[in-house]
Amino acid sequence: MNDEKTEGIVLKAVPFEENDRILSLFSPDQGIVTLYVRGLSKKKPTLVNLTTPLCRAEFLFRKGRSNLYRFIDGTILDLHLPLRRSYRHLEYAGKMLQAILKSQMPGKNAKKLYHLLSSYLKKLSEASFPETLWASFVLKLLKHEGLLVFDETCLRCEENAASHISEGESLCEKCAALRGQYQKVVNKEEFSKRKVQGVRCKKPQDRLSQQDNNKNFHSKGLRIDTLSLMPSKSFSFSVLDWKTLRVLSHVRVFDPLLKLELPSSLVQTIEALFSLYQIES
Repeated sequence: MNDEKTEGIVLKAVPFEENDRILSLFSPDQGIVTLYVRGLSKKKPTLVNLTTPLCRAEFLFRKGRSNLYRFIDGTILDLHLPLRRSYRHLEYAGKMLQAILKSQMPGKNAKKLYHLLSSYLKKLSEASFPETLWASFVLKLLKHEGLLVFDETCLRCEENAASHISEGESLCEKCAALRGQYQKVVNKEEFSKRKVQGVRCKKPQDRLSQQDNNKNFHSKGLRIDTLSLMPSKSFSFSVLDWKTLRVLSHVRVFDPLLKLELPSSLVQTIEALFSLYQIES
C-alpha cells in the first residue's frame, strides 16, 4: 500500500454517480491533489462536510497508477463557517479558490501560497469590504508566480516614479509610451512578398518588440503599421491608486485592509490584470 497524508483545502467538489464525489484539493507540499471519495450520505454528515469546498482538513489517501487518488479518511480542521453566513463574503472566497485551481498544478510545492490562501480565508469574514482582501490576494498571487510586481520606481529608466504596468513590469509614463511605440505588425501585403532576416513571424499579426528589427523593416522598404491597441495591454494608474496597489501587494498584516474600501473601478482593473497575466495550468 502507498498511503499518504496531507493537509489541504477543498477547492472543488464534483458529484459522481449517486453517492460519490471527486475532490480537487490544494495542499502545501503536493499542489493540486485529486481524490475520489465513495459512499457519501446523510448518515455521514462529517464526510459530507469534509468534502465541501472551503473545508481545510487532513486527508489520508492511497495513490494508484493515475492522478486520481482514493480517499481513505480525513480530519476536519476548519470549515470556515463564518464565511458561509454572508453570500458576499462567500462569493469572494469562491473566487480565491478558483484562482488557485486555475493557476496551480499537481505536484508543485506551494507552501507559501498555501499559507497565503489559508490566512486570507481565515480573515475574509472579518473584512467590511471583502473585495479588498480579494484584490490583495490576487496581486500577491501574481507576485508569487513572478508575473507582476509594483515597484516604486520605473524598472527601465530607474529614475522616474512608476505609474504603469506593461507586460508585468512597473514603468513610468515615458517608458510605457516608448514601449507602446515598439508594438508593431508587418503589413500583410508586404509580409506575403518578402522575408525579413532575423525575425521569425508565423503570422502577419505577430508583434515585433525589438527596435533593431523595426529598423531592418524600414531599411528593406517594408511598411510597418503601429497598433493602436497593444495585445500586451498597458495599465496606467494615478499616484494614489499606485500607492494603494503597493499596499495591497506588499502588506504583511491584515489590519490596514479590514476596513479599507476600494473604488470599484480599481477592483475591476485588478481583476483585469489577473485575467491578462494569469497562467492557467
